[in-house]
Amino acid sequence: ECAAHLALWCAQQGRFDAALRLAGFSEASNAESGQPAEGLAQRSLQHAEAAARESLDGNDIARLKAEGGCLRRDDVAAVAFGVLAD
Repeated sequence: ECAAHLALWCAQQGRFDAALRLAGFSEASNAESGQPAEGLAQRSLQHAEAAARESLDGNDIARLKAEGGCLRRDDVAAVAFGVLAD
């Protein structure tokens, strides 16, 4: 899924708030469809979260992922490309 890869891309730029919101969106979308992330998408999510864990605590990570779970599909690009504030 695109959001998983965008999450990794944001994490690689040090934009952990955006990365975790996108990861939360991706996970919520996968749960809704009943299809968990697999392959590259799964690894992208794992690497994005691992990078964020180096800078953020567990409460912030959980909060940001929960916020991402509430995003609309139309918000994904705005979060990824910085149109919505981190």
